[in-house]
Amino acid sequence: SVRPESKPVVWKQIGSLSRNRSFWNMSAFHFMPMLTVYAVLAWLPTYLRIDFGYSATEAGTISAMVNIPLALSSPLAGYISDRIGSRTPIMVFGSLLSAVCFAIFIISGSKVLIVISILVMGLSMALTIPLAQVLVGEMFSGIGSGLAVAATNTAGRLAASIPGVVGGYI
Repeated sequence: SVRPESKPVVWKQIGSLSRNRSFWNMSAFHFMPMLTVYAVLAWLPTYLRIDFGYSATEAGTISAMVNIPLALSSPLAGYISDRIGSRTPIMVFGSLLSAVCFAIFIISGSKVLIVISILVMGLSMALTIPLAQVLVGEMFSGIGSGLAVAATNTAGRLAASIPGVVGGYI
């Protein structure tokens, strides 16, 4: 059961987070990459079918390959960031990799480069998304790390849902 005194504490935590500029910056950091990555992932199978002639099954399989480096690299990214004592350099590197992937999608006409870019995109996601969640928990441990992580994750999930809706409309 919920203790009566816990309700005001939650509202106090929400108020503290909502007045904190760093919290809004981290929420934006979750929102923008999730928006762009999921926009690319939503568009990727169609791109692979139309521009490269893959069948629907092949395009779906190639698109799903993003999850292999994402799953394998996430623990490694956490380990490295623990070893160097900072999340930020790893997240910046992951963001730069993501930008390179998007550039390759725009300028490349090579099937091989596109597949490599999909794999690197999974790595870039592993270097940013999970570490950003950890960083938020660390940054706001005095206010309420669980609430802060949940709120920034909500921003990211909202962003991830936009491309499907907008893409379907377009």
